[in-house]
Amino acid sequence: MHCIKVSHASWVIVGTELIDAVQDVLPDLEALKLKITIADDFAGLRTGTPCKLPPHTVSLAYLSVCLANYTSKFAWATSMDSGLVSAPTKAVDKKILDSITFNDVWGYIYTSGTTGLPKASIISNLKYWAMGTSFCLMYNVTEKVA
Repeated sequence: MHCIKVSHASWVIVGTELIDAVQDVLPDLEALKLKITIADDFAGLRTGTPCKLPPHTVSLAYLSVCLANYTSKFAWATSMDSGLVSAPTKAVDKKILDSITFNDVWGYIYTSGTTGLPKASIISNLKYWAMGTSFCLMYNVTEKVA
């Protein structure tokens, strides 16, 4: 809660492995009027029922059913995958893209605070881009989908 309060966060994205921890502090989070999004993994961790899509295919109808099952159990949060499925597919306005620089802040990652209070590490767009690019180079990732 300390990190959320000092950063004046308006949105928290949490992995399914932390749902129990979030539920423990849910009244505090709701008091801050935060948006809470769960980064779904479709492994069935939230409902006990995994969503299995056929290999290399995406069925939006099937995905919608899975998402409905996920989100009904956790009404206090939105589903990241649900948001991605319903996101617009048109390109972002060029003026907006042109205004984004490598020096802009992509996000914050907080330390656990084992030696004191948690501290933020600022991740710039450049650092985030470099991480993705390095991963692709190290593991020979290409655009080709098997």
